[in-house]
Amino acid sequence: MEPLTAVVLLAGRYGIQQVVAGLTGRPDLGGLAVELFDALSAGQDRLSGQIAAIEQRLSGIEERLDQILDQRYTSAVGAGLRCLVDAGGSTDPGARQDDLLAARGHFRQASGAASSSLQRAAVERYLVLCGLALGRADVARTAWLQLNGAVTMAALEVQAAFDRAPSPPFEMLRHLRASEFRRQLPEWQELVEQRETICSGIVEAASVVEGLLAESGVLGQAVGEPPPLPVRKILWYGEAAPLSERAGRLVADTTAASNLRGVRWVVEHGGVGPVRVGAFAVTWEEFEILPVRPAPFGSAFYPGILWSGRQVPPTHQKPSHVVDVRLKASVGIDPPLPWRIVVAARTPVVARDDRPMSFGGAAGLSTAGAVADPSHGVARPRDEDRPVWSLPAGESGCEITATLTFPADADGVVAGTVEVEVGGFAVLRPVHRGSGEPRPAKR
Repeated sequence: MEPLTAVVLLAGRYGIQQVVAGLTGRPDLGGLAVELFDALSAGQDRLSGQIAAIEQRLSGIEERLDQILDQRYTSAVGAGLRCLVDAGGSTDPGARQDDLLAARGHFRQASGAASSSLQRAAVERYLVLCGLALGRADVARTAWLQLNGAVTMAALEVQAAFDRAPSPPFEMLRHLRASEFRRQLPEWQELVEQRETICSGIVEAASVVEGLLAESGVLGQAVGEPPPLPVRKILWYGEAAPLSERAGRLVADTTAASNLRGVRWVVEHGGVGPVRVGAFAVTWEEFEILPVRPAPFGSAFYPGILWSGRQVPPTHQKPSHVVDVRLKASVGIDPPLPWRIVVAARTPVVARDDRPMSFGGAAGLSTAGAVADPSHGVARPRDEDRPVWSLPAGESGCEITATLTFPADADGVVAGTVEVEVGGFAVLRPVHRGSGEPRPAKR
């Protein structure tokens, strides 16, 4: 059993409430705690090595793994897991309590010694389990929030790694003299190798983040959260542009990882109740499909990016009519994060009416608990046409409003998807109205 699937598999097999009961020492479920703690202990070395190797790749520099994986961290995690194993096999309630308290102390030390968000997220899982096993719901929930913060920061750091991935100047190769090309070829080959290393690390890190998000969703049920929605990892690979013979020589030995263009985590939501993924929560407050109206003169819809991986129209559309969708949603960030967070409302198609390509519709935002004064750094739309905002570091949330436009027929039949993206996490809600469904009267 893999360390990042042990909790998910046992909860799926027995139910999260049975797992919690086993953790708290119920005699008839003691085997559950032993199975879980043994699986976590057996897989921790492998997980730690995997995280260290990922960080080495993402850094783009050669470092010894024992320098990345701090000895204090590994020692504290190892000692904490040993205490968990001892607690799982103990029949004395007093000794079990002492072992769990000792384990919690070791894991807190490990969290403080973690050198990355991935390391901290891995150890915060154990603190959630310790809180549950001790019967301390408040302690478990605090650790669960810290787990969400750490895994969300890890996801943001994975995306930021693209900024450190060098991109060789392929276009320049066409214009260099043969002697200049031969002179610079070794340097550019090194850049390609660095990009390959970093992108391979991004792919592996995204899988670890996906596992941590799934585990966080399951553990959330033990601290009073609703059942989680599936979170899917979407890797976006760009198609390689036609290269000259020289550029082909430069990238001949690279793999598909070097064509990686982005990574997102996607949740599809029907719109009933809030949806939480990592530290972000999106609650739909209003979602109204407005009456059909004639399309403005010159309007056209062009393919955009939908992070669910679904197909979008291959060519532009020029519909006779359009339908607007008016939405209002609150976005929460708990715990607040030390990075600037971008919030956006999007559609899978882009509207244009004889202007530079932009997202159709008007938008507004109010930041919870803040004064709407630009001098205070309050988030606001980047421009008039794009419902995209930037939340300052440490902000706890905001409220967004937007009106998004979809192509439709004369009867107002429309099918599409609204996407609210928060820091690379996309919450999707379907937009659908058939020919026989009631709709507001035309004005």
